[in-house]
Amino acid sequence: MSTYAVAASPDELPGEVRPITLSTLGRFLLGRRDAILSLAACRQTLWLGLMLVFSAALAREYDGEDLLHEPWHLLLPLVASLVTSFILFGLISLVAWCRHAGFSGFWSRYRKFLGLYWMTAPLAWMYAIPVERFLSAGDATTTNLNLLAIVSLWRVLLMTRIVSVLLSAPYWQAFCLVMLFADTVALALVSQIDVQVFAIMGGVRLTEAEAALAGAKILVSLFGTLSWPIWLIASLALTSRRWAPWVWSRVSTASSPVFPKTVWSVATVAVLLGLAPLPWTQSEQQRRGAAERAFRAGRYDNMLATMSAYGRDEFPPHWDPPPRIGASRERQRIVDVVKAFSPDTAPWVRALYCNKLSDGLGRHRFPMETLWTETNAKELLELLNGLPEAPEILKGKSRLLENLSGFGGAEFSKDSPQLQVLLMKAAEPPDQSEEYSAGSIPEWLWEQYLKSLESVKDRQLVLKYHATHLNRILSNSKFVPQNIQDRIRILLSKLDPVAEPRS
Repeated sequence: MSTYAVAASPDELPGEVRPITLSTLGRFLLGRRDAILSLAACRQTLWLGLMLVFSAALAREYDGEDLLHEPWHLLLPLVASLVTSFILFGLISLVAWCRHAGFSGFWSRYRKFLGLYWMTAPLAWMYAIPVERFLSAGDATTTNLNLLAIVSLWRVLLMTRIVSVLLSAPYWQAFCLVMLFADTVALALVSQIDVQVFAIMGGVRLTEAEAALAGAKILVSLFGTLSWPIWLIASLALTSRRWAPWVWSRVSTASSPVFPKTVWSVATVAVLLGLAPLPWTQSEQQRRGAAERAFRAGRYDNMLATMSAYGRDEFPPHWDPPPRIGASRERQRIVDVVKAFSPDTAPWVRALYCNKLSDGLGRHRFPMETLWTETNAKELLELLNGLPEAPEILKGKSRLLENLSGFGGAEFSKDSPQLQVLLMKAAEPPDQSEEYSAGSIPEWLWEQYLKSLESVKDRQLVLKYHATHLNRILSNSKFVPQNIQDRIRILLSKLDPVAEPRS
């Protein structure tokens, strides 16, 4: 049996490496010192870890990506682990050199470290839980973020323990180094999340999933930025030679433990379990992948045709087709997608993108930082003018239209028929607003609504779009001020129900 000599502290004697069993893997994930030493001494750890990384990639992506057309998603965890493990080990080696541990044998030590780094991959099996199948979009995203937080914290604590054992370093010192690295990676990754956090201030209605991502981005950015200087200062302090020296663990070359067949069997079963659901999950992902590839290539008609050829339930649950409302690099392309509508576009597809367009335009009280600021005003007005779904899209957005009209040219000037039609479509009766209950509608809001109707020169537009609303308000007038009721009656009396409205 090989001996793993570790000078961890003056009163700690070198210990023997125990034979590796299936329980060794469990003890390793719990940070047991004997398991860490046994796996570090085994030459096969690197290859078993590689299998576990592949199984973790399958667990993460089996129902998340189109693996037939984009198999590189399975290589991302491997590439990411190679890069991050090398950077972390380089940081550790640099501090260890400052603490008299020496720098010789870098690559042989890195090989052992990489094997242990890969052996943490089973923690990512948690991602295999198909939460999207039984939770709402917002709850599924929140659950996935919570699972990510659990796995990340577990890995930080486990890697801290590994560094502490390999370098005979106090746990808190290893923790400062690992946290400096983990905090830096977290801030780098969260900066790549394309969700406009401050778009909410513009009245843009993010989806449930985007709202959950935005909240996570704020928290990680805030606490990560505040704590990063602490880990940096602590890590710089560790380079002082006044601290007790660190000592690299030494592995006897006489022999090396091997993995029993049961361990290899578990790794093989993990890979097979990741492959097993692919025939059922990949059909959804392939349809999604085809639509998204068409979008990225700018073939919006092809994307709409692909989506229209299937029902909504034939795509992944909670899939949010591009472009996303909260994505700064995508949002303005919603207009291009809606312009590509054809008679063959499925109703569910039209409804989905009309909702995106409405949400992207924001609310009438917050016209800044919304979709209209990123799009050609005339192009947007022309699109809305010819869209059958315009009344639902524009509801409550009169102020937005007034802002747009200033940039839309003479065709959409303040008194133009085209703008008058759009304003009629946008005017929202106060009792239909989500912001107020029937008894809490202030009189100024009634005034604002009626004023927009009374200012229209073509009275038949009012009849076409608002006669039903006005009659409904009168029939439920308990919470409507008397002077508002009188103005509604006068307005209705001036309407000619026979004449055809001009559009």
